[in-house]
Amino acid sequence: MHRHIVSVLKIVGFVVLLLLVLFGTSMYYMTRGLNETLNLEIGEINLAEVDDGVYTGEYLGYRWSNQVDVTVIGHQIIEILPKKSQAFHMDEPINSLIESILTQQDLAVDITSGATASSKAFLKAVENALVQ
Repeated sequence: MHRHIVSVLKIVGFVVLLLLVLFGTSMYYMTRGLNETLNLEIGEINLAEVDDGVYTGEYLGYRWSNQVDVTVIGHQIIEILPKKSQAFHMDEPINSLIESILTQQDLAVDITSGATASSKAFLKAVENALVQ
């Protein structure tokens, strides 16, 4: 009976240790690059200097990495298509950003509360597409 209890305690200890390692690893992945992404400066774009075409831009920031195609016609952004989405992304904030950019023809748009890092990473990818 005593050996059985010791065996069960060893198994429980191993499972707890495994869960702690998995939790620590996932937290590291979820927060890696967060400060850099939150502190991104989104620059101004001058659409008068952007020729017609489809431009690809990306932001590389660990789980916030993403890639977009931005279509410009007549010095206006007419379409923004996410090509590679961020890990654990939410569609609503990104769709809201796209709508705001298309309406305002500018990257100085309101960022969705609670999705600041995701929003900034997406805006940086759009900026990177347009300033190449």
